[in-house]
Amino acid sequence: MQQLEDAGAEVVPRPGAMAYQPSSVAGEPGRFILDPEASYGALQHEMSHFLDDEAAGYPGLRYWLEDPAIQAGGEARAYGVEIDNANSIGAGDIADQLANLRDQAIGDILGSLG
Repeated sequence: MQQLEDAGAEVVPRPGAMAYQPSSVAGEPGRFILDPEASYGALQHEMSHFLDDEAAGYPGLRYWLEDPAIQAGGEARAYGVEIDNANSIGAGDIADQLANLRDQAIGDILGSLG
C-alpha cells in the first residue's frame, strides 16, 4: 500500500471489487480499487497490473487497450503471481482454478482479434 501511495496512485476502498485501472491521462498512475476483504492473491494480482503500468511509465489506459497482446501479457503475469502464491502454500487445486481463469481471460482478450 505504501508503494501505491508513494507513486501517487489513488486507492479506493470498495467492498466486493478489486481492480487496478490505469489512468486515462498518460504519465499519471491510475486507481487501485481495493476490497478490504480481498485475498492476498487478489491483491498481488492487481498489484502486478500496477507494477506493469509503473514499469511502462504510466502510458495511459489507451496503451493497455490498443494492443491485445500487451493486455494478454499483463494478465498472464498477474495470474502467474497468484498461481505461484497458491502453489507455494500447497493449494494446487486453487492454482489449477487460477490457471483456468488465466486461460479464459487471455482467450477472451485475444479472441477480440477476430
